Amino acid sequence: MQRQMHQSYLSRNKVGDFKLMQTEEARRLVQQLIESPPEQYAKLMSRFVTGIIAHIVAGHRVTSSDDPYLRISQMIYECMSKTGPPGGSPLDFFPVLQHFPSWFPGAHHLRVVKEGRLVIRELYEYPVRMVKERQKLGEAVPSFICEQLEQMEESKDEEELKGAAATMFAAGDSTTWTTLTIFVLAMTLHPESQAKAQKEIDSVVGDMRLPEFRDREDLPFVEGILQETLRHHTQLDSCATLG
Repeated sequence: MQRQMHQSYLSRNKVGDFKLMQTEEARRLVQQLIESPPEQYAKLMSRFVTGIIAHIVAGHRVTSSDDPYLRISQMIYECMSKTGPPGGSPLDFFPVLQHFPSWFPGAHHLRVVKEGRLVIRELYEYPVRMVKERQKLGEAVPSFICEQLEQMEESKDEEELKGAAATMFAAGDSTTWTTLTIFVLAMTLHPESQAKAQKEIDSVVGDMRLPEFRDREDLPFVEGILQETLRHHTQLDSCATLG
């Protein structure tokens, strides 16, 4: 059911509607990166990614550093960084460990699970609750949650929508941020590739405007950098970047 929700909203034709918003957020990020010291880059990229995901999922625009979605995003990242790869903890292999005390060998992940439960619940509840409140006030912005609520039959379980929205947020937020940090690392380690990409952009776009989605087909080397960045084993490389 959740997959059907995702596919109906993130179809090939539908995602084109997000290009303007993504372009605006990208240009805002570039401006902030120019004006900020390198130690702020990771935080700014996190805000950029969370802003896009929050807008798509809940129609929310991140406008401050203390935004609740940024707080949820940080809590989710901290929680996921403690659990390890999905399905790879002793609890996954030996479910009986859930009945043991946390000090028992192999059961220490149980403490992480209990601490993370409140975080995950907040991710499930907050977006849907806020969109419903905005709908009552007539202030709801088009979004995944808003569309699903409008189409939802009264007999449907709202928990499915909460789960689908939470999955979109968690999956899109951390992976996109990791990809951006890998890109920055790659350009730092390979300045010759950065220079070649800049030369290609200058030859196609010129110096009177910024690149847009319509330029993508004419930028094969930049496209190659994008694909190579996505090819990296981002889970491991992001740890190296943060280290």
